[in-house]
Amino acid sequence: MNQPISQLPPAVANTILLDPGEQIMITWDFSQSKYVGSNSNSGRGYLVLTNKRALSIHSQGLLTTSYKVILNMTLDKINDLRTSSGFMSNGLIVMGTLYTILNPDVAKNYINNARVEFMKNAPPPPAPEMPTPPTISHYVREKEVTTREVVKIRCQFCGCLFDEVIDKCPSCGGR
Repeated sequence: MNQPISQLPPAVANTILLDPGEQIMITWDFSQSKYVGSNSNSGRGYLVLTNKRALSIHSQGLLTTSYKVILNMTLDKINDLRTSSGFMSNGLIVMGTLYTILNPDVAKNYINNARVEFMKNAPPPPAPEMPTPPTISHYVREKEVTTREVVKIRCQFCGCLFDEVIDKCPSCGGR
């Protein structure tokens, strides 16, 4: 108990879906885990390290054989990994959760080494896309020229010229 194990129980192994090329590297069983700063323990389970991620698989109860994946994190996302030593137990803290295991320093080294290998083999992050320059629109304002013919007529009373469309002479008012 509380040491690296080579074979997972079938009920635990059935909760893990491995990606193509992913392999389980090492597994530790823990007697309890809890969030750092919390007083509630979550019981027994397994901390599983693959070549791509870390998984925390917890028992669903004392008398049951069902398990649930609580932590499923790719190795490049693990940014909180440390050990804790206390009066009653030693532990490994992964992303804020304390796992009571034997030799947490060894476990930390395993995970750190797996992280380094994962980062070496991981594809480089995609290059940021270059922003496209804003489109400059050129507006062409067209002038519409309308030509019309204006016919002038001479007033028969005063002789003034005015547009044919006007009803009476603007000068004398004659029709």
